[in-house]
Amino acid sequence: MTIANGHPTNGSEPASLASLPEYHLDYSLWQPDTPTSAASQEFVSRLRQAMTGIGFFYLHNTPLDAKRDAMFDLVERIFALPLETRLSINMDNSRHFRGYCKFGDERTQSQVDFRDQIDYAVETKAVEDRSLTEKLPFLNLLGPNQFLDDSVCKGHKSIVIDWFNACSSISDQLTRAIELALGVGEGELSRFQTGQGGHNDPDPELAKLGPLPYARMKTIRYPAGAVVDGIARDSKSSQGVGAHKDSGWLTLLSPSQVAGLQVQDFDGTWIDVPYLPGGLIVNFGQQVENLTQGIVQAATHRVLTPPDATQTRYSVAWFSSPALNTYLSPLDKNSFDAETRRLHEQAIQRRANAQIKSDVAKGDLYARAEEPFGWINWRGLFRSHPGVVNAFYPHLV
Repeated sequence: MTIANGHPTNGSEPASLASLPEYHLDYSLWQPDTPTSAASQEFVSRLRQAMTGIGFFYLHNTPLDAKRDAMFDLVERIFALPLETRLSINMDNSRHFRGYCKFGDERTQSQVDFRDQIDYAVETKAVEDRSLTEKLPFLNLLGPNQFLDDSVCKGHKSIVIDWFNACSSISDQLTRAIELALGVGEGELSRFQTGQGGHNDPDPELAKLGPLPYARMKTIRYPAGAVVDGIARDSKSSQGVGAHKDSGWLTLLSPSQVAGLQVQDFDGTWIDVPYLPGGLIVNFGQQVENLTQGIVQAATHRVLTPPDATQTRYSVAWFSSPALNTYLSPLDKNSFDAETRRLHEQAIQRRANAQIKSDVAKGDLYARAEEPFGWINWRGLFRSHPGVVNAFYPHLV
């Protein structure tokens, strides 16, 4: 057995996040109505340790446990449908970047991802003011989702919306707990998500729309086989989804039992993040890293699907985001809890001693202080989905 960054590994095999106790949190300890209770404070203390680490952790005993069977039954039913049926909700038909992306359509770091998926976001009305959407294209991200009719796939809309809303509630509660772990006032972080507070867009045309909260979700298949839906995969590539850091706030991921997810440790080593029964995988996005000046890390991660894989991997990923109308600027480090700063200093030493490196540049999707956050979401989707761009936004290329 060897040791990497204080973590045990077996020979050449990567370490597993599941084996590291500091990255396991019990959500049942968190009591929203009494955040200062002993149980809540224990949760906050564990969260403080986890969030100053590599940026990934398991969250156990969440309300999603009771919804998982219905969700994964739905996911498997959808991807078992004929390609023609799935293409009836093709993302290329949605100017809001919602719907089905067939195998090989999406790109990460300009490389093809060998997966197919359905993308969803906050269900809302589209902005129909053409002059406003021409000026601020990210407003096109607002709009309705695409769902299959119950006669085709029973429960598609109801199950997805139920899961989406449950994730939103968990994210809100985690954000409040992060505020306590950092030692900042209530609302210091959540205002960036709600679009309310002192960081809203002064543009009067945008301001008249009010707060524009936003979140996204994907149901994903990483299929086994050399040919998927008539498309041959690259026999030399294992990229299910390429190495990246999530651009937003928090990611809540529920995977199937098939392995593939990995996170990068401080020295660049890839660590397996396996499925655990009842374990929701949480990671931080680049905007939390940005606002906390690096105290909370957005970790580089990827999914591997070897060409010779014999089992299909499924996952459901939900992504919270700052509101589209919000301006972000880093918080003052001096406002953070002393224990948090102490743990951060320890983490800095670990990273320095380990010669930290990452496959993704630090801050590659940080929000710019001079523009609303909607631009970050827009740029990420614009570069990932050329089919939508060609259909609706060729003039912006």
